[in-house]
Amino acid sequence: MRRSLKTLLQSLSFLILSLLSTALLAQEPAGNLMEVWVFNVKEGQQGAFEAAFKKQGELRAQHNDPRNWVVYVPETGTALNRYLLRTCCFAWADQDSYTTWTESSPELMQQWGTEVSPHVESMSRYFYEVDTANSNWPKPGSASAKTGVTEFAIASGKVSQFHQARAELSQIALNQGWSAAGRQWFWFDRIGGEPTSVLVVPFENFAAMGSDGPSIGSFLTENLGAEKAAALMEKFTSSVSSSNYTIWTQRPDLSSGNE
Repeated sequence: MRRSLKTLLQSLSFLILSLLSTALLAQEPAGNLMEVWVFNVKEGQQGAFEAAFKKQGELRAQHNDPRNWVVYVPETGTALNRYLLRTCCFAWADQDSYTTWTESSPELMQQWGTEVSPHVESMSRYFYEVDTANSNWPKPGSASAKTGVTEFAIASGKVSQFHQARAELSQIALNQGWSAAGRQWFWFDRIGGEPTSVLVVPFENFAAMGSDGPSIGSFLTENLGAEKAAALMEKFTSSVSSSNYTIWTQRPDLSSGNE
C-alpha cells in the first residue's frame, strides 16, 4: 500500500512538473525577429491614406490576421508624413507561414493596391533581430504611447566592438540598479544593409521624458569609477559613425493590436 501510494505521488509530481514546464514554454516568445514597414504618404493625402488604411485593417481582422501591427507616426524631424508599422516577435519559419496566410487572402492586396497604394509616395521594409539579453522591457516589442528611438550607424569594422560595449553598458544597467528605478529600454539590430542598431525608450507622455534621476554617465561613474566609466563610454561612442533620434507616437486607431 505504501509503495503504491509512493508511486502515485511520484507520478503526480512528474505530471505537475511536466505541466509547469509546458506552461512556461508556452509563455516563451515565438522568436526574436521584428518586421517594420515605413510608408511615406503623398503631401496632403494623409486623411485619404488613413481612411483606406483603416479599411485594410478591418479586412485583416475579418480574415483573422495572426499578427498584431502597431502603427506610429513621428513627432520630430522633417518627414512628418511617415507611418511606421511594426510587428514582433517571431521566428523565420513564422514568416513563411505568414506569407502563406497573406497569399490565401488576395482581396487584402487588391484593396491595398487600389485604395491604399495610390496615396503612398514611397515605402521601405526591414527585419530586425531583438537583443532580449540586453534589453529591459516586460515583453519585447510591446507598444507604448510614445517612444524615443535612436538609430546608431555602426562604424566600419566596429560591429564587434559596438556589440561588446552595448552588452557591457546594458548589463551594468540591468544588474547595478539602473533598471530597478523603472527605466526601460529595448535594443534591436537591422538585418541587411549598413550595420545599424536601434535603441527604443518608452514614455507614457511628453512629461515622462523629463529627467528622472542621474544620467547614465553619472551612474556609470558611480559604479565603475571615473576612469573606467570614461573608457567604456569611449568604447561605445568610437564604434558609432552617426546617430539619429526621433520621437514617435502610437496611433491606436490605426493599429490592429497592442502586441
